[in-house]
Amino acid sequence: MAVERGISAVVDAGLISAIVVIGLVIILGIALQNPAEFKYDEMNKRYAEYLTYSLLRSTVQMVWYNTSSGTIILEDKSVAELIAEDLYIREHNSSSVDIKSLEVGMEEPINRTLKNLTYPKYRYSLYAEYKNTTIIIGFRELPQIRYGYTAYLSMPTSGEEFIVTIYIWEVSE
Repeated sequence: MAVERGISAVVDAGLISAIVVIGLVIILGIALQNPAEFKYDEMNKRYAEYLTYSLLRSTVQMVWYNTSSGTIILEDKSVAELIAEDLYIREHNSSSVDIKSLEVGMEEPINRTLKNLTYPKYRYSLYAEYKNTTIIIGFRELPQIRYGYTAYLSMPTSGEEFIVTIYIWEVSE
């Protein structure tokens, strides 16, 4: 009986020490990861978040689009309000709004604002979604390595949710 307990204790000690060694190897592997790379990723994620909030709060002085009744001019609207209106028009358009004028008169000023807010070493893409409608402002093709931030906003008219995601990635020139 004493011999069996001794053998059992040796086997248990061997298993426990193996588990401890594996755990230490995993912890050491995590600790030895490149901290600069981790910090770089975190910095880019944070930048995407700050860029998203800065853009959505930015004010565009004058945008326009054409309808069958004439030109609609919007003054001093936030980008968040303009994106909401753009998505709403596209979702509910009964062909009374000229979509090309929406792209030129509303989306281009948003694109210029985003370009001015973005550091030159980055490219960007804005995706906005509401129900079955998506608009893309900026670069359409996303690289494999990119950083993004998504904001969930409410439509002013209905309180329904729409989504804005900004992706950024660094370019080497």
